[in-house]
Amino acid sequence: VGYTNAGKSTLLNALTESKVLAQDKLFATLDASVRALTPDSHPPIVMIDTVGFIDRLPPALVASFKSTLEELHQADLILHVVDASAEKSREQMEITDGVLRELGLQDKPKLVVLNKSDLAAKAGRKNSARIISPGSRLVSAHSKNDVRELREYILDHFRQEMEVWELLVPYAESRIEALIHKHGAVEAKRHVEKGTFIKVRLEPSIAKKLNLERFRT
Repeated sequence: VGYTNAGKSTLLNALTESKVLAQDKLFATLDASVRALTPDSHPPIVMIDTVGFIDRLPPALVASFKSTLEELHQADLILHVVDASAEKSREQMEITDGVLRELGLQDKPKLVVLNKSDLAAKAGRKNSARIISPGSRLVSAHSKNDVRELREYILDHFRQEMEVWELLVPYAESRIEALIHKHGAVEAKRHVEKGTFIKVRLEPSIAKKLNLERFRT
């Protein structure tokens, strides 16, 4: 999420290596775009690009504007993208925060991403940008290193939400082993006499659904 022209679509394209419409234009993104962060992540992480926020939205557009943001209630992490090069970056960030509060999303896990660090540096605003949101990440969507580090940060956020399981799955339970690979991040695996030893990170709900307690070592 973020104020219009904060570079959300450009950042989404860089993170997911896709081609969502990205223009320096009001309401260039009117429909939510959905892309996988990386095809190799377990569980799969999906990123959603939303309409850009503006100040004093015309009343006739308020309902349709907010209806496009309903999927945010299902989000596990909100990336609040701010144009670090903008003169009014603090005000734009506060407007976005206000809309999130109106939608009842103020308690959702959130990371502020100060985008366009390259333009902020040219405008002499790089240091002031850091001040507006302590703990934020200053990036440029055009920097491969910045994008890679941000992607890894997002992946780490979800890894920390997962539990580590050490399992001994009998060879007769090949279906369960396949499901573990599908839904978890396998960190170690080896074949032993009684079955396959697997060390894996899983969401608690998935582990419960698969009844993995019976295989715990």
